[in-house]
Amino acid sequence: MIATVSKAVWGATGVLRTLPDAHRDASRSGLRYRRIAQSAAAGILLKLITVSTGFISVPLALRYLGKEQFGIWMAFMGFVSILQFTDLGLGIGLQNRLTECDGTDDRIRPRALISSTLAVLVSTAALLVVGALFIIPAAPLEYIVRTATDAARGQLVPCARAFVLAFATVLPFGLVQYICNAYQRGYVTSGSLAVANLLSFAGVLIGIGARLPLWWFIFVATVAPAPAYCAVGAAILNRKPWLRPASGAVSLRELRRVMRLGLPGFGAQVGGTLMLQGPMLVIVSVLGATAVGPFALSQQLLSVANLLLNVLMAPLWPAYGEAATRRDTMWIRRTFVRSLRVSFVVAGATSLMVALFGRTVIQLWTGRPEIVPTMSLLTACSVWAVVLAWNRACLMLLNGLGRMTGQAIYGLLLPAIAITLSFHFGSVIGAAGVVWITIIFGETLRAAFVGAEVFLVFRTFD
Repeated sequence: MIATVSKAVWGATGVLRTLPDAHRDASRSGLRYRRIAQSAAAGILLKLITVSTGFISVPLALRYLGKEQFGIWMAFMGFVSILQFTDLGLGIGLQNRLTECDGTDDRIRPRALISSTLAVLVSTAALLVVGALFIIPAAPLEYIVRTATDAARGQLVPCARAFVLAFATVLPFGLVQYICNAYQRGYVTSGSLAVANLLSFAGVLIGIGARLPLWWFIFVATVAPAPAYCAVGAAILNRKPWLRPASGAVSLRELRRVMRLGLPGFGAQVGGTLMLQGPMLVIVSVLGATAVGPFALSQQLLSVANLLLNVLMAPLWPAYGEAATRRDTMWIRRTFVRSLRVSFVVAGATSLMVALFGRTVIQLWTGRPEIVPTMSLLTACSVWAVVLAWNRACLMLLNGLGRMTGQAIYGLLLPAIAITLSFHFGSVIGAAGVVWITIIFGETLRAAFVGAEVFLVFRTFD
């Protein structure tokens, strides 16, 4: 299976093959499941690479950088999700609009959709470059990333500058993943990220061997996807000229269509990211960079299940959208129920194992007793992963159907409440308490809201 998946992922000339005609494949349901399986298998291969390289690089980097600098590195990697807000949800809006084009076999509109979105992202990247060069040096970074030593504090500006410049480089190329996902070719995205992961791993080894400063590690980890996206994008445009962007195809009308879906998606994206990254932000700001390590390593252990569920669930987003366009409601209902079963089995089993044996594994992994998380922190993170399993399955359905307005409302309100409470009580309740606040006042309430939305969706199918 791996060989087949690898051929599909790495065969650049075969990406985004033309869809089979109706007479060549009468079963759209079977076609969707095959694409989901291909994308999931490629995603699993990617995660095996991610986990393997992380297993090797984390103790090496921790030993080289030390606890505080390692915590700063992990904090900046958490900020990647926050900077993704700079696309204002255009990537999400583009993906859903292209999925609609896929459902109606439209090959005229995609060029204008892609061109219009790319024009905005290139402009945004230019603004980020200006900010990195002229604004970051004056920013109060010490209030965002709390450090204990002057040496670590002195590295914040070069680290932040390297981080933003790298992200600005990746931002326009990131459209490649949305295009591939929209046409249910998630295995191509996974292949790109696998290359990026290997490039980042090589950069870490080079940095340690050459004894390079902290900003190098942040830069290579952030910029790594750019070369892979560039190569895949070139292959796509060569094979599918109707997807090629052109300045003459930029259309305000099509941009408005993207933004009508993108802006609610942006709100949902901001809310979801704040929910996930809020504890990290609070811990590094209130408890300091040295407290990040135990939390980050707890999340690293649970990331095996989270990453597996992400690769299994992510292909459902465009599949739900394409099925909805063709009014295949029975397939949507059947697939959603299956996704819930898989989510709870994977998340439940992994969380139980991490809660029971996680401290021992981290002690053996890092060889640093001071960075081993407490049992309460490990338990909180494990419970969080189970609640996330329900939310992830529901959100894939709602996102695929373009129902993001509700997420943009409660999705922003709930993490704001959780983060506010965490900042207020964080210094007293510690890292474990911050996570429990996120679970109780954030994820659990969000689970109730998304569940209600899913129920209403299925009512409309009856």
